[in-house]
Amino acid sequence: MGKTLGDMPYSRTVLLKMYAVWTFAYLFLFPIGSYIYGTGGVIEAIPSALGRGVYFVYLTSIVIIYIFFILHNKYSGEPKPATSQQIVRQYIKRSNKIVSGLSVLLFLGISLTYYFLMTESIDYSLLFNRSNRTEGVFVTQQWVIYVYFIQSLAFVSIYYLEELSNSELFLFAVLTASFFVFEIFFLGARRYSVAIVLFYMYRKGYFEYLFGTKFGALLIFGAVLSGIGFGVVREFLFHDILLSEADTDYAIFLAITSNEFTEIGAGIARTVNFSMDLDNLKLGSTFINIFYFFIPRFIFEDKPLSLTYQLDIPISIYSEFFVNFHLAGLFFIIVFSYLISRLSRKAPSGYFSCVLAAYSFDFIRAEIATIAYTLFFVAVFSTIAKGSLMHRCVLSLLRPSNVKA
Repeated sequence: MGKTLGDMPYSRTVLLKMYAVWTFAYLFLFPIGSYIYGTGGVIEAIPSALGRGVYFVYLTSIVIIYIFFILHNKYSGEPKPATSQQIVRQYIKRSNKIVSGLSVLLFLGISLTYYFLMTESIDYSLLFNRSNRTEGVFVTQQWVIYVYFIQSLAFVSIYYLEELSNSELFLFAVLTASFFVFEIFFLGARRYSVAIVLFYMYRKGYFEYLFGTKFGALLIFGAVLSGIGFGVVREFLFHDILLSEADTDYAIFLAITSNEFTEIGAGIARTVNFSMDLDNLKLGSTFINIFYFFIPRFIFEDKPLSLTYQLDIPISIYSEFFVNFHLAGLFFIIVFSYLISRLSRKAPSGYFSCVLAAYSFDFIRAEIATIAYTLFFVAVFSTIAKGSLMHRCVLSLLRPSNVKA
């Protein structure tokens, strides 16, 4: 009889495996797709043979680093705690407050969502239309902070799901559904919603099943293909190509060579080519952008642009390490992998382990300044949301059966 979600052992490597699998997809789908279709993508991105050699050494070394930490992260064979035991449950005696602080925040999140839906110029005649994101509030810092606020509310609600009252559960469900519909159907995006789904799945221990069984691996593979397929459909809609008129071979070609994974993979190749001229190395100067990132541009008009805009290359964390230090950037990838391995040991019981799982896609394809910016606001909003949750009740360490009349 096969393993089920209930009897899967607790693994201290799940988070590491998540990052390793996503990293492999981001690193290698570009060269694999180029090879399958003979487009010469790698050769076009890196004309010199030496540069291509360095490129493949860099990719291979990243994979080896992840394998090393996965093999050296200890594995515990203890049964995974049941869902109801994943939170250290303390018996709650509710106060006389009519409305909880978390309810107020959730209602505020719902109100902001519908405010954007009603006030922004969105073309509702065509679903999954990513052109809606090219103007208005969607290109401002306010929009990004709004997203982190919604995600933080969702994260805290999921983490303390069994502690929530019925009204809080209802507001959480409305907020999540509204945000998903807003982003996926009207903006043709999915990255922000995916983070919430990943947080939930990691918190509940589902990834232990997905990465611990053959069927689970098939589910992951199917989910990745579905995500790529969504991107292909979105591209057809964006370029006004009717699916009925699309050639099957062209659709497959677009799926393999024009998706978010290959975009980042191509960016790494172009970054390697750019950095083969050692005079182009940034030598850590991009790390200073972490501090500039928090300053609005209307206050600091000469604020440095992100690397993506400076170089006109899709920059990921792996690209940024290389453009700063060339192959010596592997040292920072070792540090990055080590930090993930440390948080991985806390598994679903650690709030920020769950946060790191939620952003496992985003942090791989983001610049370091973006990662720091994200963690800062999520930490702030999460602290506020947790505080509002705790203030709406009085915690008692006594079981109800032990309370004297």
